[in-house]
Amino acid sequence: MIAVEWDDAKRQWTIANQGVDFLDLIGVFDDPAAIEVEDRRRDYGEQRFVILCPVEGRLFHVTYTLRGGRRRLSRRARPTSGSNDTMRESGRTVRAIGLPDGRVLVEEADGRYRLASGQTDRPRVDATNEAELDRQIAMDPDDAGNDPTFWDHAEVVRPPRKERISVRLDADLLDWLRAQGPGYQTRLNAILRGYMEHARRTGQ
Repeated sequence: MIAVEWDDAKRQWTIANQGVDFLDLIGVFDDPAAIEVEDRRRDYGEQRFVILCPVEGRLFHVTYTLRGGRRRLSRRARPTSGSNDTMRESGRTVRAIGLPDGRVLVEEADGRYRLASGQTDRPRVDATNEAELDRQIAMDPDDAGNDPTFWDHAEVVRPPRKERISVRLDADLLDWLRAQGPGYQTRLNAILRGYMEHARRTGQ
């Protein structure tokens, strides 16, 4: 399972302006065909990563950061030259869990999760030509624009295999993990992975 989140205004902006729904892109984080690279083109105030991955025969460029053990899709950055600066974050964070069978659970206001379907406009995406794609990139305040060498240090990201273990946790810690909703084991795995990756990057 994959734990992700996003700002709701950013999702709605992406659906309206690009015809793409974040709900349909969650699977890229567990796709053996994904190519991933850290985005160091700017100082974003946090680490940012870019994934290039095919989804239903279409190639997608997905940007995310790590927040509290979750992958946060496409945080707002300062606008690029010529971009449309009308999109603002709403402050409403939506959390979701991608299931192994491809379905997605989205967290409701009461903390419960429900199945949700994406709203990607596939005919619109298929009809997008290079000129329209360039226009969309220029409008997107989260896209810094690629240079020819950007993908030189990309790597194929293969999902690590899971191992079944027994572990003893403090009761209050386990209660908190379970209180966040379904998928507490996935959440714990994401928290530990975020800590490990940070330690590796910083040499701690």
